[in-house]
Amino acid sequence: MSVHHEMKRFKDTPAAARALAEALCKQPGADWTDWELDFLQSLAERDAREPHSTRQLEKLLELRDASRHYSRIDGFSVAALIRECWIGRLDLADEDEAFILRLKEQSPAALKLRPLKRLIHCSRQLGVIEHYVAI
Repeated sequence: MSVHHEMKRFKDTPAAARALAEALCKQPGADWTDWELDFLQSLAERDAREPHSTRQLEKLLELRDASRHYSRIDGFSVAALIRECWIGRLDLADEDEAFILRLKEQSPAALKLRPLKRLIHCSRQLGVIEHYVAI
């Protein structure tokens, strides 16, 4: 479903947006910032008939996408990217090296969007993937 159709559906059914916000608030292992959590809670607590602004819905869908787990990105598996970055970790900045070491230790098959973006950044720095690879 395109973002446009999702936006229209949530615009026409504020209760659906409220339900999504509630589900995201209760999601186990969520790493929301204080602002994001406040935002989600405010949407979850509002009147289910009260319409949302376009910007609120955009942010809600952005947070939904950030909460998903991704195992592949543009044909590359997360596990393979972690392995390749671990091999070249000494060529990364100290904080990126520590990030890759944590990932290697955890060996996740999938990542949420934020750590995935950081993994892509490290992969680009090491030449594991090209700069045009996008999420």
